[in-house]
Amino acid sequence: MFHKAVDVKFKDGTVVEVTFQDGMVKQYDMMVLAKKYPQVAALKDRELFLSGKLMGHYGIIWNEEIDIEIEEIYECGKTVRTATKI
Repeated sequence: MFHKAVDVKFKDGTVVEVTFQDGMVKQYDMMVLAKKYPQVAALKDRELFLSGKLMGHYGIIWNEEIDIEIEEIYECGKTVRTATKI
C-alpha cells in the first residue's frame, strides 16, 4: 500500500515531519541515511535542508543527489501524533 503525504515541515537539525493522508504525522531524521548514502550529510547545511520540496505525494527532493521516498518515512519514522484524515 502506498501512503500519500500531504504536508512536510522541516524541523530542528535534519528532521522532517510529514503529515499523511490517513492522519498520521511522523518525524524522520535524515541523518540515519548518511552512512549508507554519504551525500545526505550535505543536509546539515540548513539552507539546503530548508530547500526541500514535497514531490507529488510520494517523495521529498532536495537536489539531483538527495531525495527520499515517503514510504521510508511512513515505515521507519517516529509517530508524533495522529491528525484528522485529510
